[in-house]
Amino acid sequence: MKNPNDSFLKGRIRSLKFAFKGAFLLLTTEHSIMVQFSLGILVTILGFVMDISATEWMFQLIAVGMVLV
Repeated sequence: MKNPNDSFLKGRIRSLKFAFKGAFLLLTTEHSIMVQFSLGILVTILGFVMDISATEWMFQLIAVGMVLV
């Protein structure tokens, strides 16, 4: 319920807090998301280790983003 005394900024901060709580809940309860997130982190670490190019980073981020969305 919207509180008329809240400022715009307070409302945005509260919305972000709810979003982060939801994301944390998703990561801690859904096993498929845990696996997908872990593999995304692993692929990103491997990207740094293998020193991939900017174009390869772009495609990697698009692929990881599509999997997580």
